[in-house]
Amino acid sequence: MLIVKKKIRAIVCATVILLGFLFIASSSDAFGKTKPKSSAQTQPSVQKANPAAKKKEEAKTEVGVAKYYDGAPKGKKRELTAAHKSLPKGTIVRVESLESGDFKTIEVEINDCLPDTPASRGTVIDLAKQSAIAMNPAFIRKGVLKVKLTVIEQP
Repeated sequence: MLIVKKKIRAIVCATVILLGFLFIASSSDAFGKTKPKSSAQTQPSVQKANPAAKKKEEAKTEVGVAKYYDGAPKGKKRELTAAHKSLPKGTIVRVESLESGDFKTIEVEINDCLPDTPASRGTVIDLAKQSAIAMNPAFIRKGVLKVKLTVIEQP
């Protein structure tokens, strides 16, 4: 009976991962793929934007897929925590759902680094289970959610 339970758990995990990849593939325009440039856009402009200012703007807002992990929070300062690939620990981020439904906007503290694994590619943030429930308990059943991140405070 125990072996059957382990096999069922493995099948469910594989299905969730596969559905995540399918979701990412279906919304690939949100992950940096650009539209082809028209001939007017290929002409060099006279006034160029400051690259440093552009980097600051990009660092403040990010759009992509959020997932959740079922683990105890590592940071004891805040109950709502998350993991991100590039933001430093202690950063406060506003997470806003871009999908329809009764999803709340929450603020979370980054307390971990998101690993660069095939399962996490395309994921902009990994929310702790408490954070996912705070957005909407339906997020737990859904597993993935398209979100917009806004950096509020950096350490």
